[in-house]
Amino acid sequence: LVDDQQANFQSDRGVKVARYAKVSRYNAHYHDLGFIKDMGGIGAHDDNDFSLLREFVEQPWTCCEVIKCRCVEMPSGRTEDHLPVRIVAFDFDETLTMATFMPDDQQFKTDIAWEPSDESISGWKRTELIKYNFESPFVRGRRLQKLQKTLAKMRAASEGEPQKMLVVLTERPGEAVSIANMLKLAKLDNFFSAVW
Repeated sequence: LVDDQQANFQSDRGVKVARYAKVSRYNAHYHDLGFIKDMGGIGAHDDNDFSLLREFVEQPWTCCEVIKCRCVEMPSGRTEDHLPVRIVAFDFDETLTMATFMPDDQQFKTDIAWEPSDESISGWKRTELIKYNFESPFVRGRRLQKLQKTLAKMRAASEGEPQKMLVVLTERPGEAVSIANMLKLAKLDNFFSAVW
């Protein structure tokens, strides 16, 4: 599980996720939107997050606690077996995105066949939605391109192993279609097998 919320790494009954990557959260002045609280995002402040996450998916048993994007394999009865990762589940809000801005557009929210265009979406330009959801003013280069490259490498099959399945989990009730459409807008949709 890749998420920015520590509470999501265990259930209400105390069952813990054995392998997880904790994405850092922070408050900051963001682009031209002013001060925003509780932002996140893989690679938002450090490009090393991308390679750390890829390494974790390839060999989670080598990860111990770190300060940036924190990847952990919790001790279990099977830790020594070095079981390969088959599914990587990402949170959407402030994990894939840095901050989440969704257009208030009925078709965007409900039509899985929606296609991006150059037209405004509920007052948002496509470039604004990409900039405010995915691009970091805190690191050099385009965060979205780095995220695309990281997801492609994570999903790829490694020696003797099948391709990994990447999925998105969300706590947003009824928002799977809008998240899928935001992923489509950012050209991230082809990396994911499902949005739940």
